[in-house]
Amino acid sequence: MKCSESLTASLTLPKKIFSFFYHMLSEVSSEDPDTEKLGMFTPEEASAFMENYRASNRRIMEKYFNCSEDLFKTNFKNIKKWEWNSRHMCEDIIRVLGNTTISLRKENEDMQQHILELEKAIELQNENISTLKTKLKHPVRTLFQKIADSTH
Repeated sequence: MKCSESLTASLTLPKKIFSFFYHMLSEVSSEDPDTEKLGMFTPEEASAFMENYRASNRRIMEKYFNCSEDLFKTNFKNIKKWEWNSRHMCEDIIRVLGNTTISLRKENEDMQQHILELEKAIELQNENISTLKTKLKHPVRTLFQKIADSTH
């Protein structure tokens, strides 16, 4: 699958899944030892893309922040375009997969713990229901038991 196909496929993902992967990539990006700034666009492409939204972004700044600055940065001179066959590709893939695996494992362990707690709560409720059924079946015995308990 080509990079452009992968990007297009990711845009059709449900928002929750897209958000998950965006979060995973953001975490890995912040841990990246390579300080070289890379982007999906060349500086010229990024500037042209942002220029399409500059006027509407300025209106947002004026309306909500009462200033006429750009909402997003427009200087892309120090950003190089990411390349598909970059020398760091293997490390990046391993870092993303490792981080995602660890995150999913932690979430899975948390969910398993929560399931155990819910199962214990269900067991307790079943015991309470069973006791209540017994008391409703034998109201006289229940009344005498209450009296006996209160005298001790």
